[in-house]
Amino acid sequence: MDPLSQLFATYQQTVSSNIADAYVDTANITVTTQSLVYKDTKTRSQHFLWQIKPESVCADRKQQATPYSKCTQQAKAMFTDLCNQFRHTAVPSIRRKEGKDHLMRITHRTFSIALALFALMSSGCVLKEAVPDSVDGLRSGALFEELAHMDSILFDASFASCDAAKANTIFADDVEFYHDQAGFTAGEQVRENTRQLIASCPGTRGITRTVVPGSLRVYPIEGYGAVQIGVHRFDEYGAATSTLAQFIHLWHFQHGQWRLARVLSLDHRAVNARP
Repeated sequence: MDPLSQLFATYQQTVSSNIADAYVDTANITVTTQSLVYKDTKTRSQHFLWQIKPESVCADRKQQATPYSKCTQQAKAMFTDLCNQFRHTAVPSIRRKEGKDHLMRITHRTFSIALALFALMSSGCVLKEAVPDSVDGLRSGALFEELAHMDSILFDASFASCDAAKANTIFADDVEFYHDQAGFTAGEQVRENTRQLIASCPGTRGITRTVVPGSLRVYPIEGYGAVQIGVHRFDEYGAATSTLAQFIHLWHFQHGQWRLARVLSLDHRAVNARP
């Protein structure tokens, strides 16, 4: 049996067995964990009776940037191959007995295949489109969300809550900051600039910072962390124009924490203010 057929058979057996054992659970609250090996990568996920939980795919590796990225890419490929295999697998026809309150007349094997097909086609074949894709950077998934959260903590502390101590704890000890207008700063000078910015609390002066929707991307770096890029804008209440700029953040994951090691703030330009 070729590897893909073997994977298909394993998936069918795992899912259909779980479903067959619990098909009376019409409330659909049973959660089952399954592991499949695809091209030497073990992919773990959970599913309800009929539906795979997208957030559970590779969740056991989400704290490790590189393994998580590899796992999600393999999962995407695995679900694609499984769906293609399903489409080429003949499923015996199912006949419904006429009359009210009668169940389908189907064999155990047909029931097994049909339910496995339904489970995958209703979730896995959709899931393969939802698994984070790193061709143009991660746009979703655990790593993406973690760094988006770190970004929001940094800029909330810098512009809204105005907590200099909190903002500065996010910077790495050897942080470097490259700004197309203000130039280069590093280490303690970056933290001092942050304290000066926050001393006048931009939020109380009507200044806000927002990430342009859809612009955020994350690129994992093996053994180090990840690069986060995006476009953000700065608006000031009552001002005739706003500022748009690109940012590149190099995040270092060390001792279980994300620290911002390098910051590039580029292409600052004036744009029309928000209406």
